[in-house]
Amino acid sequence: MEKNLDRDLELDEMKQQMDLLKSKLDRQKIINDRLVRRTMSEKAGKLRKDLFIIGGVALFGIPYCYWAFSMAGFSLSYRIVTSLFFLIAIGYMLYQQQFIQPRDLLEKNLLEVSWKLLRLKQSNANWLKFSIPFLCCWFTWFVIESLRFVESDMRMPLLTGGIIGGICGLIGGIIHNRNTKRRINEILEQIKTEEEANGK
Repeated sequence: MEKNLDRDLELDEMKQQMDLLKSKLDRQKIINDRLVRRTMSEKAGKLRKDLFIIGGVALFGIPYCYWAFSMAGFSLSYRIVTSLFFLIAIGYMLYQQQFIQPRDLLEKNLLEVSWKLLRLKQSNANWLKFSIPFLCCWFTWFVIESLRFVESDMRMPLLTGGIIGGICGLIGGIIHNRNTKRRINEILEQIKTEEEANGK
């Protein structure tokens, strides 16, 4: 009987230790989950910040380009179309903001967040399908306007500046697009890993 009592005590002690270990593991899992979510949230914050910077540049570009093209003698229609493009770009950036809420990565269901990020990825691809052909036409129009309305002594410096600006803009756009894709893919990969770790 004494042996049975000792065995029961040992079993109770082992059970308490297992419960304690399980409790520690659960706490550790919660802490790890929070750390992973915080990392993803920071990446989402960077994506959001990039959109605000681009929106700010576009907002500044409206009065500046209108004034610069006006001084160069470009047509009113060219200035209006340029300003409209910037306004559309700002509107699209604001539309994309709804897909990146860093708070969502801290609080919401990760599958829902994944869906939003995939929508952001798709909207980014849609923007490229519109903006690249538009900018090719816009730059061709820029060259035509320069040849038609700009005085001969100012034509070459303006065209050179336009070409350099176009190349810089193209490089900046490619870098931004790659960074955006990379960050979205990194967050999606982290979400996938987190869901697999939680057995979902």
